[in-house]
Amino acid sequence: MAAIVKERLEYLRQTYHEDADFLEAVRHAEHPDALAATTRTRAIIRTLAATLFPDLKRAITTNDALDFLHAAVPITYCDVVLLDGGTADLVERARRKLKGVRMAAVFSGRRGGVKRFLDYLETKPSI
Repeated sequence: MAAIVKERLEYLRQTYHEDADFLEAVRHAEHPDALAATTRTRAIIRTLAATLFPDLKRAITTNDALDFLHAAVPITYCDVVLLDGGTADLVERARRKLKGVRMAAVFSGRRGGVKRFLDYLETKPSI
């Protein structure tokens, strides 16, 4: 599955750089009208994937595909998620683009993030 996702992300990234219409569609996907016309899950997954498109110098690895899969659904449906540092950064970039779209609180394993994650779980009121 990771190989299929990696291949598709690479294809979409190449298309992003070669097809002006696709580039415009990716940019428009974050517009409030486009967000209103789709589901929260699709909006988050599209924007998270698009964070990988601009940098052609850095290859998308199988690990990137696994991290993408690991993050996409939990940040959409969970209240809090613990991710590795690189993936947490991608999620935060997507969050800035999707102002107002509810996403999980994200903690990174870097710089005391695991402790902050556990502290958050201990102090967050039950739902």
